[in-house]
Amino acid sequence: MVVETFEASYIGDWVFGSLPEKGPLSFHSVFSSTLNLSSAGTIFTLQKPSVFLTPLSIAVKVPENFNFRDFCTPGFNYRIEINTIYFCPRVSVKIDSATLWKPLDLTGLDFRQTEPVKTLQVLHRKISAKKINTGFAPVLNKVFYLPWMGSGGQKDDFFSMKLNFLLESAYKEWTKGNAAQSAKNLSSLVGLGPGLTPSGDDFLIGFTAFLYGIKKENRYLENFLKVLIGEIKQRIYSTSDISSNFLMLSLEGKVSEPVGCLLLALAEQNFDKLSEYSDRLLSCGHSSGVDTLCGIISGIRFVQINDPSFFATKEAL
Repeated sequence: MVVETFEASYIGDWVFGSLPEKGPLSFHSVFSSTLNLSSAGTIFTLQKPSVFLTPLSIAVKVPENFNFRDFCTPGFNYRIEINTIYFCPRVSVKIDSATLWKPLDLTGLDFRQTEPVKTLQVLHRKISAKKINTGFAPVLNKVFYLPWMGSGGQKDDFFSMKLNFLLESAYKEWTKGNAAQSAKNLSSLVGLGPGLTPSGDDFLIGFTAFLYGIKKENRYLENFLKVLIGEIKQRIYSTSDISSNFLMLSLEGKVSEPVGCLLLALAEQNFDKLSEYSDRLLSCGHSSGVDTLCGIISGIRFVQINDPSFFATKEAL
């Protein structure tokens, strides 16, 4: 018998359009602040209000000390009935009054007024500060910042070497005019690295998100992004199921709340907001935020090097 029913405050647009009115749900994974369930192959997340929103989120009005791990029972009949999700014998979540959350429309952003050098300096300082707590040290590879690929605050040599090789070869192919091979090399990052969302995936989410925002302004980079998206889609099942969901959404320009807000601050050149949302992004996951920010930084550098006339402020790297 259900003892307590919580209300959902927000529901992501993707999960809102995917959930059935009634039917079974499958357990995927659980953490203290989140519970991942799936319906017909689409993974969605019940989460505490403090967790950032994504198109797959259902934010639940639970107390701050609530722990999802305490309520998940092996073999429980997870299900949805009449706008109510049952995830343990004692607790349910009503979603009928939740506010629909939609990600920022990246195509509506204009990055042409961005001051690339000043922006990169701010973001680099943020990442360098993160090193104090994680041991992460970004490696600048002509264009690309390498994501953090290890455990316990140390970079894993195997993944680092492979990542460095792929990014180095992607840059070389681009400089030779072979955009298709460059995109193929970048897509090899899919599934690369440990974790629920591998570092290579998070990097690509940040990288493609920035290019998504500038594609309407540059035909050549727009075509490159199309090729890259096609290559990533061919490899999408080589990563974890939950990461493939987030990666597929990002390829449609649907990104999480902190990524969208950071890109909006970047387009508006609001450095106070840029600093605020950089901190918020860097706090995401064990290394996901760092890896995603490395992808955004790499996107900025990629555009600046390959189209120096794009940004209104002409600054040398």
